[in-house]
Amino acid sequence: MDPTVLITWLAIQSGVGLLIGRARGRPLLGWILGLLLGPIGWITMAVLSDKRPKCPECLGVVVPGAKKCKSCGSTLPIA
Repeated sequence: MDPTVLITWLAIQSGVGLLIGRARGRPLLGWILGLLLGPIGWITMAVLSDKRPKCPECLGVVVPGAKKCKSCGSTLPIA
């Protein structure tokens, strides 16, 4: 097998895993699972629980340190 094909495939696998992991609040784990397992790692990453902070009212994702929820406008508790 040509080394450039292998390196390209590994870069694609880890890149997709990183993107899925970042969307779930776990970018490093997504990168590792994508690199080692490829599509199986992508699926695993997609079904893991989301680690990003959530609004207690609407369960929307909030930016860490925010005072109000972007989705519903409710005041967030100080963490």
